[in-house]
Amino acid sequence: MKWSFGILVVICISCNSNTYQKPVAVKTDTIVKEAVNTPVTCEFLYDGITFNVSGHIEKKAFKGKIRFLTNEIDIFNGNDGEKYFIDQRKKDKNSLLFSTHNNQEQKATIKVHVTANKTNFEADFGNTLAQFHLVKGELSDISIYSSDTAKTADKSLYNWNKEYESSKYKYKIKIPETYSKVKGNRPHIDLKFADKFGSSILVNVSPRQQDEYNITAHDYTKDMLEQSFKQGAPNVVITYTEKLIVSGEKAFLIEYENGYPNMKSMECYFYHNDYAFVLTCACEKSKFSNYKQLFKNSINSFSF
Repeated sequence: MKWSFGILVVICISCNSNTYQKPVAVKTDTIVKEAVNTPVTCEFLYDGITFNVSGHIEKKAFKGKIRFLTNEIDIFNGNDGEKYFIDQRKKDKNSLLFSTHNNQEQKATIKVHVTANKTNFEADFGNTLAQFHLVKGELSDISIYSSDTAKTADKSLYNWNKEYESSKYKYKIKIPETYSKVKGNRPHIDLKFADKFGSSILVNVSPRQQDEYNITAHDYTKDMLEQSFKQGAPNVVITYTEKLIVSGEKAFLIEYENGYPNMKSMECYFYHNDYAFVLTCACEKSKFSNYKQLFKNSINSFSF
């Protein structure tokens, strides 16, 4: 007997079951319309799912995204998706567990957890366990559900009352209150900030080279930047990349390690008029998960 279940779309898996009822898939445009006024706190991407249906294992090369919102989790595959409303959540150091239901009142337990330094996302539908093959997203990204910020980072890290403006280049950037403005010791550093734990945020501005007028930061690649790093720091490893928009400009964001001992950095590149901008945020490697969202907030606050 063939049956199907609607995590995202109708997915057919061979199995024997007389109790399963097929839920109705919700189209993406419906979700987008309903969620237009609900801020997305973070987004995961995946390129496959492994299904375990009563012991029967099957892998599917589905690609999609998972959006975490304040009161729901939206799971997409292509142009189809479904909303899972959060009834209860539990959090510990290495996991988040959500009890949810969809529009058909069918329940699912969703778990995000870290094992061997790798973030995993899985959904348990009773007799079906779906394990998603993540290509983007970490447990530390899901800061909206953190109820123990004081245990992992100073609460004042997330007070956003300081906005700085560059007198020379006329941009603005928001920096948490625990950071102080300090003097940069390298050429082209326009603004630099540091906190008492050794974390820093700096803005580097340099003249745009002639050949750079023909590109944007969206033309950057991981390999290109790693080769550039290795000329002066051969041990640098880029662990994450992302294309994004900063103040209307196409930007390229990376995370990397081994530029300095025991440090990890987030760096964002973009061009604006005649200048190349590099925003560098760094902290101790062991504290990076605490600072990661803070760094992203500062980068996203940048504006001309």
